[in-house]
Amino acid sequence: MTTFDPRTAALADLREWAQNQATARQRLLAAAWRAGVRNVAELSRTAGVSRDTVYEDLRRESIDPTKRSTMPTITALSRRAQVREHLSRIIAAAPLRASRDDHVDLAVYDRQVQQLEILWLLFGRDEVAEFYSSWLSDEIAEQAKTAIGLTSWSDAPMSTAPIPRWNRDRHGFLCVGCGDSFWHLASLNVSLDRWCKSCARDLEELQPSEVWEPRRPDIHGNLEFPGLLPDEPRDNMLHVQVTAGPPMDLVLGEANAFLLAEGWMGLTADENRQLGGPFDAATMDATGTAAPAGGPEFMWTASFVYDRSPQGWHKTAYGFRLVTGTLSSAAGVQSFDDAFQMLDTIALSAKRDQR
Repeated sequence: MTTFDPRTAALADLREWAQNQATARQRLLAAAWRAGVRNVAELSRTAGVSRDTVYEDLRRESIDPTKRSTMPTITALSRRAQVREHLSRIIAAAPLRASRDDHVDLAVYDRQVQQLEILWLLFGRDEVAEFYSSWLSDEIAEQAKTAIGLTSWSDAPMSTAPIPRWNRDRHGFLCVGCGDSFWHLASLNVSLDRWCKSCARDLEELQPSEVWEPRRPDIHGNLEFPGLLPDEPRDNMLHVQVTAGPPMDLVLGEANAFLLAEGWMGLTADENRQLGGPFDAATMDATGTAAPAGGPEFMWTASFVYDRSPQGWHKTAYGFRLVTGTLSSAAGVQSFDDAFQMLDTIALSAKRDQR
């Protein structure tokens, strides 16, 4: 549980900077402003700098000091829109293939999987699978316009089942016949029913000429996921105790990838993260390190603002959304306003140094 008074905590951070952390001044001034400390004279005294320096630092953090009553406005994409944007680009990196097509380009495939893991860290497997299922249905409908039936059952891939067996299939990855094996074939009729080889041949008694094999992304198998039930938890939560009032749970959102992804690319998060601001626009600052195998060691900082916008049919909040982030290494400092790009830069550094 975390207890905090936004104004007191923000000013305490500034005092600590004045003694020990000069390099954090700009970020901490911005955090104090977003926490509700809008008196420039007070910020100036606490930080031990001139009023002009306060104004300059705030503007560097994209804050207009003349608009004292406003909080950062959330105008970024919804979770689903971000999944759509990133996953569509990931899929487009390689041609779609049927099982009998040329072999996979392993270098491209590895890169796709690497980026897919980042999407999972940010948005979860269920949300990624949900969009992919919709994308795949549209893609199959388009391919069906020119599809040609098989010439022999030997052209169809063998039936395979999830290990361990799934007890649900909320996104439509299993055969419509047995509901046990993955589908590989589609009917040539208007329904476009999807079958495993065994059911199409033995249960439905279709002829090879009545089915075809859609071309799919090489990472299709990575995207197959049984789906979550409505009452199952979808988001990791941050439990917060305020100074006056009952405890509250905040959706971690994009902060999940930074605070709970230990083990991915050697990512670790410091425990001294800072919370502030009102609950309708809470802020959080976090720091940590990343040490991808074969790559440089990074120190990272990330500033988030809480986005309460309801997402999807379950209408939970977006959660903490990255506002600004930095990666510092021997090569210098890079700044980001997109969580995916920031994490992908860490992943790319490992790939580049391992070649």
